Amino acid sequence: MYIKDLITHGLTIPENPLYNSEEWFLFSKQWILPILQRYYGRHEVLDSIADDGAPMQSIVDDVKSTIVVHLAINTWKYKHLYNLYVAQYNPIWNVDGEERTITHRKTSGTLDKTDGKSGDDTLEYMGSEGLAKSGDDTLEYMGSSSKGISGTISTKNSGDIQQAKTTFDSNTDYDTEKTTDTTGKDNTYGKKSDGTSDPYSESTSFTNRKDKTTYNSTDTRSFTNRKDKTTYNSTNTIGEDTTGTYDEEIIHTRGGNIGVTMTQEMFKREMELAGQFKFFDTIAHDIAATISYI
Repeated sequence: MYIKDLITHGLTIPENPLYNSEEWFLFSKQWILPILQRYYGRHEVLDSIADDGAPMQSIVDDVKSTIVVHLAINTWKYKHLYNLYVAQYNPIWNVDGEERTITHRKTSGTLDKTDGKSGDDTLEYMGSEGLAKSGDDTLEYMGSSSKGISGTISTKNSGDIQQAKTTFDSNTDYDTEKTTDTTGKDNTYGKKSDGTSDPYSESTSFTNRKDKTTYNSTDTRSFTNRKDKTTYNSTNTIGEDTTGTYDEEIIHTRGGNIGVTMTQEMFKREMELAGQFKFFDTIAHDIAATISYI
């Protein structure tokens, strides 16, 4: 029985919680079975596994169990090979690293700082300031007003009216009538006609009276040689505690070819590694060697 026969009858690369989430397994699991089929399909399965009297499904299940054990045992190996496979580096550098130096420092003491101001601060306005208005304002009366009068106004007439007729000294007589009016009218406020007191007063009342002023004017503020001057007479004192500890870390990074190996030699070794390092095939070959004769 050959490996290709196992694949035909349902052989798959089994999963296991020990390595299911490992990056090397997630990266390679879809390629292992095709490589086994192509390059190791005609390898004969070990007699200890392929019992001629056992059903095919039983043999397939036995092979799966063998593969699970193999991957579990070699998961550390494949993890490190994967890290090498995906490592980013410069192939013609023989130095690529960094050197770290950490120094622990401790300080103690206080730092007092005064900005030189004392007393009170004074703001002095210098120059002149003017305010000019332009436009008209409108006052609008809203609602209604009424005027009430109470008390008595007494009217008293005085003087008389005289009428006289005269003639003109001529051949013809004419009647001429002359009326002389010397009457007068006196108003007395606050008393009745009989002289008794009755105070007179006038009053104005408003109903829903609301006055509204509409401003259409503009106030303009102008400055003439305006300069504001602040005289500082206050004092600010700053006290700072400088006690503490801190770490100082210095990192030196080195990289490149320091001359130990020629660049051409490093390039040649990189070519050899590229031809030999086949990550997927390494896993497939190990599985084939575990279940078949190689």
